[in-house]
Amino acid sequence: MEARLLSQGGFAQALSGTPTLLGAIVSTTTINNGDTAVPFTIPPGALILIQPSAAVHIYPVSSVTGTATTANGVKLVTDEKFIIRMTADRPFLAIVGAATTRVWALT
Repeated sequence: MEARLLSQGGFAQALSGTPTLLGAIVSTTTINNGDTAVPFTIPPGALILIQPSAAVHIYPVSSVTGTATTANGVKLVTDEKFIIRMTADRPFLAIVGAATTRVWALT
C-alpha cells in the first residue's frame, strides 16, 4: 500500500492535533529515519509533518536499505511543510539531498 495524501477535510482535521517531534533525518546524500545519526521510529499509520532545511526528495520505503531518488521521490523546497500518512508496509522515510529534515507526528 502506498503512502496517501490527505483530503482537504482530513488535512484540516490533522492540523487540529498537537505535533510531536519524532526526530530529524540529517542527510548529505541519501538516508532514512532508520539509519540517520540518531535513528527514530515512525509508527505505522502515523500522520506526519515533514520540513526540510534545504531542497530534498522524499519517499516512503519498506526497509532501512530503501532509498529515495530524484526519479521516485517527491521534491520539497527549503522549509516547505508536507503532510503524509505512513503505512505499515512502508515505515521508513527516505531522503535524498543535503538537509536536516525534521519529522513530527500529528496526534
